[in-house]
Amino acid sequence: MAKVWKITAYEERMGGGPPLKKCFLVAMSHQFAAMSALRKRPTLRDADLTVVGEASPDDVEWLDVKDGEIFCVMPIFMIARQKRTLKRKPQRRKSTRIKSR
Repeated sequence: MAKVWKITAYEERMGGGPPLKKCFLVAMSHQFAAMSALRKRPTLRDADLTVVGEASPDDVEWLDVKDGEIFCVMPIFMIARQKRTLKRKPQRRKSTRIKSR
């Protein structure tokens, strides 16, 4: 099996704002060939590509990676929700005092 490179791409957004981050796993023996294969994609021609490192075979064996394949890995960010205390409506109590006549 070929080496599997972890590559991140930062694309500028059309409407502005922070660049969009995409993560790829590229199965090619040479790092330069992996970068060139991603550059052939029209959306990644002007993107800032960075090789993060080499993925271990254990990390990608479940993908059944073959030489020359490219996988786009979607990052999922978990945002901690603020703890909210539930505000209960005050319950009406029945009056317990004795009414005088």
